[in-house]
Amino acid sequence: DNNIFTGTIPACLGNITYLIDLQLSSNDLEGTIPDQLGDLHQLRYLRLANNNLTGQLPPNCAYLESLLWLDISNNPFNHTLEGLCRPVFMLPNLMYFNLANTSTHGSLIYSSFWNDDILGAGGYVFPNLIHLDMHHNLLEGSLPRIISWWSRIIDIDISNNRWEGALPDSIQQFPEVDVSLNPGLYDSDG
Repeated sequence: DNNIFTGTIPACLGNITYLIDLQLSSNDLEGTIPDQLGDLHQLRYLRLANNNLTGQLPPNCAYLESLLWLDISNNPFNHTLEGLCRPVFMLPNLMYFNLANTSTHGSLIYSSFWNDDILGAGGYVFPNLIHLDMHHNLLEGSLPRIISWWSRIIDIDISNNRWEGALPDSIQQFPEVDVSLNPGLYDSDG
């Protein structure tokens, strides 16, 4: 972190097969995340926050089954939620995911999180997630009841987006919830 690195993330990092923790936050890195990072099967912590990264998470990230912590916040990805995050939806051990302030747009729709691909894999999206931060993006639409699938979440921040409609009753299951600065949201009790 804070090494004043510039340029793109080197693809050759994917050759360090026993790498456990990759911290490249708070640099001046740009471009896309290289596919080769998906070859880091031992990787547990990937921190890429506070750079100028664009595009989406590469498809190979779906193979990062040891990944516990993913922080891609404060990068101008400017992509849809599904397009940006699809490779990590089903990572079995992911506990912390921060995509705050990434210009992510679109909605949290049922089809994004439960479709034939996921049904075929036999699992839920984000099965072990404890912390989810999606604040300060351009996410919109209603919050579907599918968020109740994330039964292990302790902390969820979906504030400062464009969510609208009634808050699902299941949102109360989370110990720490921030839905502020979403003027179109209202409590279903009135």
